[in-house]
Amino acid sequence: MATKPVVSIYRQEEDGIEVNRLCAELLDSRHLILGITTGFMLMALGYAFLLPATYQANALIQVEPEPTNTVLAGRSSLLPDGKPVSSIDVKMLQSRQIIGETVDDLNLQASVQPKRLPLIGNVLARLTGETGGEMEVSQLYLPGATDDKTDQATLTVIDSHHYQVDYHNKSFIGETGKVAGQAGMKILVERMSALPGAQFIATYTSRLNAINAVMRNLTVLDPVINSGMLNLTLTGNSRSETIKILDNIASHYLSQNISEQSAQDSQSLAYLDQQLPIVRSDLDHFEDKLNAAREMNGTIDLPLEAQSVLDQSVAIDSQLNDLTISESEIAQLYTRDHPAYKILLDKRNTLLTAKAKLNEKISAMPLIQQEILRLTRNVDSKHEIYMRLLARQQELKVAVSGAIGNVRIVDSAADDSDSLSLQKLIIVVQGLLLGLFVSATVIFIRIAMNKAVEAADELEQRGLAVYASIPFSEWLEKRNRKKTYQKSSAFLLRENPGDLAIEAMRSLRTNLYFAMLEARNNILMISGASASAGKTFVSTNFSAVMAQAGKKVLLIDADLRRGTAHQIFNIQGNAGLSEILTADYPISSILPAEISDSLHFIGRGKVVQGFTELLMSKRFGELMRWAEKNYDLVVVDTPPVLAVTDAEIIGTYAGTTMIVVRCAKNTLKEIEISQRRFERNGITVNGFILNGAKIRANGYYSYSDIQYSYESVGKG
Repeated sequence: MATKPVVSIYRQEEDGIEVNRLCAELLDSRHLILGITTGFMLMALGYAFLLPATYQANALIQVEPEPTNTVLAGRSSLLPDGKPVSSIDVKMLQSRQIIGETVDDLNLQASVQPKRLPLIGNVLARLTGETGGEMEVSQLYLPGATDDKTDQATLTVIDSHHYQVDYHNKSFIGETGKVAGQAGMKILVERMSALPGAQFIATYTSRLNAINAVMRNLTVLDPVINSGMLNLTLTGNSRSETIKILDNIASHYLSQNISEQSAQDSQSLAYLDQQLPIVRSDLDHFEDKLNAAREMNGTIDLPLEAQSVLDQSVAIDSQLNDLTISESEIAQLYTRDHPAYKILLDKRNTLLTAKAKLNEKISAMPLIQQEILRLTRNVDSKHEIYMRLLARQQELKVAVSGAIGNVRIVDSAADDSDSLSLQKLIIVVQGLLLGLFVSATVIFIRIAMNKAVEAADELEQRGLAVYASIPFSEWLEKRNRKKTYQKSSAFLLRENPGDLAIEAMRSLRTNLYFAMLEARNNILMISGASASAGKTFVSTNFSAVMAQAGKKVLLIDADLRRGTAHQIFNIQGNAGLSEILTADYPISSILPAEISDSLHFIGRGKVVQGFTELLMSKRFGELMRWAEKNYDLVVVDTPPVLAVTDAEIIGTYAGTTMIVVRCAKNTLKEIEISQRRFERNGITVNGFILNGAKIRANGYYSYSDIQYSYESVGKG
């Protein structure tokens, strides 16, 4: 028979994984996904349950724009409005200065808790509802506390008014309401409500650590940028303590704001008190000079034009004074290159130019008018400044006496723990999502690492003939789970003739009938690429199906190392292939075992040394020729071709060669190498049988590990 060229079936795997395959794998691995996801959800539930009880309080503070304390408050339109109203206040509320005062007020450096078992103590307390009693400590100092570590003392209740303190191997008795101390420590227990013998752990931390602990749990947000409404949120392990701390923070900030505002007003008032006499003195000086000039020159009425120049000059001087004060404020915020600063400078230059023009007009007037005009202008300017300073002095006196600041508490601290009730649900949902992600990742990795053939189309697309796809037998799988011994010893045709796998064997029978019409003989070799491909399962059941069709069939188990066909037929003691090949009696006297009238069987026989030499002997060739003449079909079950060379020897006698491919187990590379080995020895591979096609979502299949080891079994 002509030799077919070798078809290269192995090619570079396409990048990526098909979406429909992923969906199918996810659907088929639903039990794995369910298990992993449930495990993560249970861990999340446990974690959420072990979390200590957490409470939340919130408060609302309004920050109004700060009033301008400049003398010319009404003329500061040049100052930009871009500075956020509450940005500085957010930082101040979270500062160590404000929180430190709260730590000092509420003695947050100290904490006293009932002594419980580590890790599970709090959980047991929540389950049983046991509080362990209460002890209120208003003062506590333990000298061993530093920024790097805390210090602890054990308090044991003796009776309703006495307790024992154990601190660094030293003990002493304390009484409620009285300060007690020893070895540098100090404690004041106000009251306690606990049974005698109850123990408490008093923990003392440094002031900095206490401040940082509050800062970590405090959140200050401006819901709308520059709205001036600040939302304060604080979390803690005690409902009442959390509310108390947040209220104290808000109160301290309000007091600090009022004090700061009052201090600024007081400073401004002191400055005005100092400047007013000076300005008044200057005003009196210019008035005296004006009066002297008028007495010397007599009463002089300025013409209308001169009076207009005077009014304009006074107005310009007033605006220049405003710009000078505005510049002192804007210089604290921006450099001279900033647009706002440049606008101020441009306006000043414009005013100076106008003033210069007015001075030119004044220079053209008679000398007496110039003098009177100059003195009158000085008096009017000084008088305007003096009146403004005087008005501002009165405003500041009122502000200092009733300072209220620009901060007010809209909502005092209140419990808002309902918003935390979703946190544990969120943790569980996160566990669910993490479980889904991990399970999906496991499945994707499994897909990426597996390169096995999963459908007959993969072989047919590469020009290989697939004669049958044998479905995975669910019935056989259930039977093997019940009988864990000899899992492959089920003769499926006999025990469950209606199985889908048997129907596929009948289809294979039809396909092979026409294929073997052109074969050089009636010997069919069934091999496999690797162990556990299912070649013996196919060989035994296919032979039986052929026998049912009225053919006289001989099945030879040529796997001298690990053949198991005799177990499937439950035949023991008969002379097998190894005995036949090592005997010296005529081949014609062989008596194969009768499985049925039409199906005869030669098992592997006893395990002997020199497997390959026996198959290469002349006697094996005589056996093949005898079988060819005396049977309609001779089926030879061989070892896997990738494990040993026995199949390549046996194939030289076979007119038809089939390779069994285990679905989701054998790779395209294995199939290519198997085909090349046969072709190298002049053996044509007529086709392939896809075994174990376990149909799943969208036609994809399960995975299994591949093994190439093929050691011989013990004798028997």
